[in-house]
Amino acid sequence: TLETLVMMRPHSFWHKDIDRLFEAYSGRDLKIFLVAEAARHGTPVATRDWTPEDRVHLFEIDVPVSYYGDEDTETLCRGWIREKGIRGTLWAEEGRPMLSWGE
Repeated sequence: TLETLVMMRPHSFWHKDIDRLFEAYSGRDLKIFLVAEAARHGTPVATRDWTPEDRVHLFEIDVPVSYYGDEDTETLCRGWIREKGIRGTLWAEEGRPMLSWGE
């Protein structure tokens, strides 16, 4: 059973995308970690409020920006996920819970 999913935060990430995740998933609790630069995180406008019955839980992980700013977001995030996976530390990442729109 899938328990944890780590993925890059999509460039276009809307409340409808979150609704689809919640509607489509029927398994046990699933933690979804969205990886992006800190400036790209935030709750999409009009996102539903979370409930205690929710089985999908969204978390945000900030990837440090390149010192020189010479890497695009996709390369940076993909590299971060890859490095953490190779080192065996990816699953130890905690992230912070994504706030619901009402918070």
